[in-house]
Amino acid sequence: MVKKFIPFMFVLGYGGVAVALIFLFLAKPVSESWWNSDWAFSLAILLYVIGGLVLSWFAGFREKRLQQKMASLQRAGDYSAALGYSTRLIMLTARKYGKNSRGYADHLDNHACLYSLLGKYDQADEHLSEVITIRENTALPDDVDLARSYLNMAELQWTREDYDRAKSAYEDAIRLGEEIANADIFDTSIALCGLGQVHYITGQYSAAESSLKLALKTAKETVGPESISAALAMTALAELYAMEGNNSESEQLASDALSILEREAGLESPEVVSALNTLGGIYVDNGRFADAERMFKRKLDIVERSFGTLHVNYANALENLADLYRIQKRFGEAISYASRALAIYEEFYGRHHYSVAMAMNSLSLIYIEQGQFESGSELHEKALRLIKNEFGENHVFYVNQLNHLAEVYHFKNRLLEAESYARRALQIVRKMADADPILLDNTLLNLARINMQQQKYTESETLLLQALNHVEKQVGPDHENVVPILVQLVDLYMAQEALEEAEGYCTRAAGIIEKYVGPHHPDMAQVLNILAGIYGGLRKTREAESLFRRVLDMVQTLFGSDHELVGVVLVNLADLYESEGRYSDVDALFKKALPIYEKKLGMTHPDVTLLLNRMVAFYAKSGDNAEVKRIQDKILRNRIVN
Repeated sequence: MVKKFIPFMFVLGYGGVAVALIFLFLAKPVSESWWNSDWAFSLAILLYVIGGLVLSWFAGFREKRLQQKMASLQRAGDYSAALGYSTRLIMLTARKYGKNSRGYADHLDNHACLYSLLGKYDQADEHLSEVITIRENTALPDDVDLARSYLNMAELQWTREDYDRAKSAYEDAIRLGEEIANADIFDTSIALCGLGQVHYITGQYSAAESSLKLALKTAKETVGPESISAALAMTALAELYAMEGNNSESEQLASDALSILEREAGLESPEVVSALNTLGGIYVDNGRFADAERMFKRKLDIVERSFGTLHVNYANALENLADLYRIQKRFGEAISYASRALAIYEEFYGRHHYSVAMAMNSLSLIYIEQGQFESGSELHEKALRLIKNEFGENHVFYVNQLNHLAEVYHFKNRLLEAESYARRALQIVRKMADADPILLDNTLLNLARINMQQQKYTESETLLLQALNHVEKQVGPDHENVVPILVQLVDLYMAQEALEEAEGYCTRAAGIIEKYVGPHHPDMAQVLNILAGIYGGLRKTREAESLFRRVLDMVQTLFGSDHELVGVVLVNLADLYESEGRYSDVDALFKKALPIYEKKLGMTHPDVTLLLNRMVAFYAKSGDNAEVKRIQDKILRNRIVN
């Protein structure tokens, strides 16, 4: 109904102003007496005021209509069309409010978010920086808009993998949120959760756990234990615990979070979609593939109903299923889903976008695991060229892709190509003035591993000591970020049978891990298992046995008696007992470990075959020919199945 009156109001507004101006400025030369009459002057002023009010109403109406149309398109996932309306809205509000006003900043904030949704991160960064500058210059007491802008900036930098800027922006949001102290208008727990995830992705696991626990505590106290915010913090904690191998607690947290979100956010809400993704991933880690498939298919159905089959969210759901099928070696289905996802990314973003490159990497890994290495490596190379053309060589994305290619060739034991990519990555990252310290350390570690595989022990040691020195200068000698380098040094010295040096670094790593996560933690179990093996090699059999027993009790408590790591420790303990001639104990340990390996890895897994061959050698040595024949028959059957 209102639309019918818009042309009339438009004419009335501009017409009133125009007539008023004619009366005021053009009538005097025509008729002096008419100009001087009070009623004519009053009429001109009245027309001017009415015209101005009508034009003001028209501008407000137009602004509201543009906002409604933009919001509708944004909800539907048509971000390109929404951006067009947002551009018109920005121009309108710039004239109406001025470019230094909070009204202009409000619309520019959403404009930046649309650029981010379209994957145009540089434009999003530019606009969001302008928004923050405006809001900082016009800051109000307890400025919730500024806090939200910090949060938007943090999430943008997270997406761009600029974790230093993301961390800084999350900390700004938390600081301002604590000043606001009103969860109804700004929920600080969301920023705390984001900060925890930054710590997690940068390897600062104890800091991540602290931030996420504080996020959960804050959410429970401010918005309630059954709130959406509490569930999101629970989901993030579940992901952290899953990464640490704490399977039972991670699964329970993720399941509880999903139940809360289904009640509070709705069965088809974005929050439920995210929770399904997390719980599905945990089921994958726990080997519950049918449950994982159920979660991912439910996610796919929700996204399809919400956005259709040509949206990036649908592509992401396809990738979840593709990765699950890859793990299950259902390669035909995996390739089908991953190819569809890649096509959607190319259509949505264009062929020269970072997300397209990442989708190429996912598809290439499936080809490689299927045995089509040339097809897989060709896709990896194509992704590398795409990233180079889009971002240049001096960009974190390009270095990451070089490191990724190095890992791919390392996996296929094509060590010369792997070394070439890793060296290029290191050369670039050393020239980057603002290089992320973690990127440098990871690149040094990557090249060191490849050199170690080629038995270039001296160069590998040099690289690892450079990385160790770099990290110690950054965060100190007893920081948790030192641990991965120490563990790699342990591997290096064990490969050279320099067990005394390995013992020193391994003991140091165990001390740091215990400081950060305590004595009963999966990371602690891993490093103590290595240390026990070193003790065995040094003929410190009493210390080795005691430590193996401690690790065995720890992993059984943490993971259950049939976990893969339990099998590994049993085999290590068997090796120790064999060196002491305790053959009956060795026999019992092997027979206890084998079912665990077969259940967790599958009958045809290379580690299962390795263990079976190890058992054949032991029984042949101990003269048990019946067991030798039984195990050899099992190996033959597995080979036929494979």
